[in-house]
Amino acid sequence: MLLERMKPVLNFSGTTASALVEMRLAAMTSIEAAMSALRKMHPDGRDYIGNPDQLRRDKEIHANRLAALHRLYRDIEAEALEIQERAGGDDAGA
Repeated sequence: MLLERMKPVLNFSGTTASALVEMRLAAMTSIEAAMSALRKMHPDGRDYIGNPDQLRRDKEIHANRLAALHRLYRDIEAEALEIQERAGGDDAGA
């Protein structure tokens, strides 16, 4: 699953580049927290005694959930970097 990146137009009447980046950094921090919480609920074999097929299925679901959050994290990180590059040291919108 590929996510589309948002590409706000930096301008003097808009949100500053630094604020746009800060919003993305805050989202990344929240995604990291979600990933940490998700890792704690990793399927454990003792909860699937007698049902190895369900354990395999749930491990796959768990891995897919983590992968989705990781992709989202990377996409938002790339947006932040693109905004910084486009700002080129100037904080358009300031």
